Amino acid sequence: IYGALAAIMDEDPAEPAVQKLIARHYRHLRNFYEPTLELYRGLGRMYASDLRFRAHYDKYGKGLAVFLSKGISVFCDWQALGEGRF
Repeated sequence: IYGALAAIMDEDPAEPAVQKLIARHYRHLRNFYEPTLELYRGLGRMYASDLRFRAHYDKYGKGLAVFLSKGISVFCDWQALGEGRF
């Protein structure tokens, strides 16, 4: 998932290709626990703000942590509005 996201970081986080991968990430997390949208959004913020998470995700591509955070935010917005497409 992260390698695929790193490969399309030049896209807008709202693009369908990005959102499909974000939805896949969300589904993957559901194998371990049931993240609410609020929790998932907070996790995305932590990916970008916590230096340990940022270092981990940026190994796949510089800036991936922030890109992932933005994509998660879009995903959560759409889900909250009932516009979840993926």
